[in-house]
Amino acid sequence: MSSSPQDSSHNLDQTSTNLIKSTPENVVVQRETLSSETAVTDEEMPLTPSPIYVAGKLRVEFANKGLEKECEAAAQELSVVSDKSVAPHDYGTIFGYEAGKESNESAYLSRKTRPYRYLAENAKWILSVDEQDTYVIEPHSVVELNEFINFLKQNEKHCNNQNLCVIIGEQFGYTDSGNEEASILPKVRCKHMFSFNSDDQAVKEKLTGAGINTTSKAISDLLRLLNVKQNRGNTNSERAKNFLAFRYPDIYAIRTSEVSEKSSERTTLSQPEHEFLRRIDTRIAQSAPEHTLVDVIFHYQRSVSGRQFSYYATVDVSQLFPYLHSPLSDYIPHNQ
Repeated sequence: MSSSPQDSSHNLDQTSTNLIKSTPENVVVQRETLSSETAVTDEEMPLTPSPIYVAGKLRVEFANKGLEKECEAAAQELSVVSDKSVAPHDYGTIFGYEAGKESNESAYLSRKTRPYRYLAENAKWILSVDEQDTYVIEPHSVVELNEFINFLKQNEKHCNNQNLCVIIGEQFGYTDSGNEEASILPKVRCKHMFSFNSDDQAVKEKLTGAGINTTSKAISDLLRLLNVKQNRGNTNSERAKNFLAFRYPDIYAIRTSEVSEKSSERTTLSQPEHEFLRRIDTRIAQSAPEHTLVDVIFHYQRSVSGRQFSYYATVDVSQLFPYLHSPLSDYIPHNQ
């Protein structure tokens, strides 16, 4: 196995035009023990920030009825101004509305140009993973807030249920989720967010445009075995797998090999054999001090001969933003 560090990673969201230390495992919070009458603050429940790299569905919750009514009023006003129906749950449209676009006059205050921005600033941003509320996401700055709003706007425009919100940030405590059940969820401060269209065909089109030979089945198998739609992105192995899924398109490439067949008369080449992904393993690799490396191992089986082969890539997950330590290479188990 090669261990020479090199970063040959690509951004999967930019292969066409614009194609992240784990949560302490001994920190367990029983949600049912935290009642809605208990205010949980960072001071009361200290927790060393731990990196998160997770994909899920992003939605908005308002903490009280007043904000809900404010949003309903904004939807009614926008429906009149834009001469088209705007629903109260069209949060991307409402939060991102810019009044200055209707005239040539430039407003001198941002609140003037974005009159409903205060709703976004007071909203609770909930990320659900595998249909379960998992984190309350807090934008680190106005940049991340804009990314949240744009994500919602795109989903409203294209009605894409396969579009995942990928969050890179730090968990640093727990907070009220803002929904009616007033459940307590881990709080994550988002340092970067991007979207990933997990539709097999959409991924295939982007990869094909970047010169990577793949199939919809290969993409589907990888996303399923990497478990990107179910994991919480708070362990070293999960962060490593999610990084490869979203930032390293080489793992999706179809690998074929010509097989020599010897006969008494001559040596010929059979048709190419395709490799089918059987499983994915992870392990902590040897690393230098201050670094945590994770090997992600892809086990394949060839369609005709049945022979099994493995490849691996190593991801450095020492910091908030993971990176590729060594690219996809042949993997030979120590016992062989």
